[in-house]
Amino acid sequence: MSVQLTLKSHTAQPLSRTPARVRIEWEFCERNIPGSVLQDHQVFILRAEAQDAIPGFQHIDMMTQKESRVQPIPASTHAENVTAYISQPISALDYPWYIDQAVNLQMLNRPVYYKLVIQRISTQETTESELFTFEGELDLIGLYIVEEHNFLLEDTIGVPSLIYQRRRGGIRCPKCFDELQSKRTLSKCNSCFGTNWVGGFYRAIDSYVDYSPNPKTVDITPWGEMQPNESQVLLSNFPEVTQGDLVKEIRSGRLWRFEKIQPTEKRRVPMLQFCRVSEVKPGDIEYHLPFDAKYAAVKLKELEAIKRKREF
Repeated sequence: MSVQLTLKSHTAQPLSRTPARVRIEWEFCERNIPGSVLQDHQVFILRAEAQDAIPGFQHIDMMTQKESRVQPIPASTHAENVTAYISQPISALDYPWYIDQAVNLQMLNRPVYYKLVIQRISTQETTESELFTFEGELDLIGLYIVEEHNFLLEDTIGVPSLIYQRRRGGIRCPKCFDELQSKRTLSKCNSCFGTNWVGGFYRAIDSYVDYSPNPKTVDITPWGEMQPNESQVLLSNFPEVTQGDLVKEIRSGRLWRFEKIQPTEKRRVPMLQFCRVSEVKPGDIEYHLPFDAKYAAVKLKELEAIKRKREF
């Protein structure tokens, strides 16, 4: 009997924070599956630290007029895999669940994303689920709020930006990190960009962001006056940002660091993100992060086309 199993549903439910444990469950679409078919299939669980665990920039199309939108860059341009297998092959005959209790879950204090892969052993065929997390799904009202703000950001007040999610795990930087002293030895390392992890940041995710005007503030210090360059920004619920992540204004080339994030939720599911950012100094190493100038030019052309349309 030639059958390739497919997933009907999948969930991730936190069980505890100390220690951090997450239960991943799944259900197949097919019913009354013969044991021989189940024996020919196995399931793998993958975990990702970044929400955008797909090669290439992922452009989120907010509107239905797809012909006027920018298409994603081919995967070969920015190919990188940030997912990692966290389980041994699980036979489809076994119980359809798995407990993730790795140390790097860090008490569930940061987003964790999962993907399921079903493999048919005899033919090596595979099917994959989308990335999912343990925060649940938005209801219709929540989806409406997010969609309206996506329209507001992309077609009214936002500007195209690139968001760099900071690496918080992986391979220690061999160029600037001293394993014996457990500290960084270089201040401007072009291998980890000051994060201690090779690569420094995951590949950029494009998004429309609203930047508030910079407040005119002056700090009086013993050595003179300082004018901190800070701003408030509004993002949608994708990608989720954390303190230390970066956002780059494509048009001006300015780079900002997320300092404080105030998310809004509906029934504990994220909807919007109100953030405070501070500008990265022009001489800092973060300005050497990979940047696709051709793609930036396309996004700016898209912005000019949007600005020529009537807003309402």
